[in-house]
Amino acid sequence: MMLLTILTLSALGFVLIALSDSRHRRRCGLKPAQQKPWFWAGSAILGWPLWLAMETWSTGLAITLWLGCLSISAGMVFLGLAMFERFRQQP
Repeated sequence: MMLLTILTLSALGFVLIALSDSRHRRRCGLKPAQQKPWFWAGSAILGWPLWLAMETWSTGLAITLWLGCLSISAGMVFLGLAMFERFRQQP
């Protein structure tokens, strides 16, 4: 259950970081916004899963699982945004 929580928080952090970029906001049909608050909020959220992992498991295992969850969630978010953009462009 903790691993799923870490994966979810990592995905949320990457979504906020992706939406801080004006290209991704336009692709999703959102209006431009201030980029820094979204970026810093996403970066702060990415630190929470590391803290949770360190509290749950030993240091080596926690860092390994955290990095794995970061890789999986980054792939899911950015490939998901690319698929969403292609879906929007189809007639």
